[in-house]
Amino acid sequence: MKLLKIYLPAIFDYAIFLILIAILGYFIKNYDINAFVSYIISFIIIIILFKNIFFFISFERVKIVKTISAIFTAFFFWFAIRFINNESIDLTIRSISQISIYQIIIGLIITPVVEEILYRNYVIEKVLKENLNVHIAIVISSIIFGIVHLPNINSMVVFFVFGLLLSYFYLWTRNILYIILIHSIYNLLVLFL
Repeated sequence: MKLLKIYLPAIFDYAIFLILIAILGYFIKNYDINAFVSYIISFIIIIILFKNIFFFISFERVKIVKTISAIFTAFFFWFAIRFINNESIDLTIRSISQISIYQIIIGLIITPVVEEILYRNYVIEKVLKENLNVHIAIVISSIIFGIVHLPNINSMVVFFVFGLLLSYFYLWTRNILYIILIHSIYNLLVLFL
């Protein structure tokens, strides 16, 4: 039961986001703007409902080895996914005109910050504080992370593994900035390559 309470912010955030996307879709016809507004509103609601969500964030000194490891991890995971999906690795950069400013803000800033605070920082720190099994918590968190990214079963498995990778990287560094960096770089690669 304690473990379920820990996951409530992440589950509520996703549910509120989906509800807002559906409701705002009637008023905001541009999906990118709708997603942008929905994401911000849902996170504000989560902050109001779960005031202690930022309690566990620490901004210790960033270390160069861990930063390089984070950058390498993002590139490695992007290449691995392309390889697993039998996609060619085309390093041709997409035109910035093909991508909206809302996609860039959501993909590179909002999504990594929100998801990493909810799925990694908050959950892992709360589990450690409650003296619960962190490995079970990481698996559950990664399953939820995979389900949230569910256009198909293959994607769910890939994002489950990405969630595991991010969680264990967080457990190693205990600094959310590295995890946000990995997530942002991965999204950057997906958006532009």
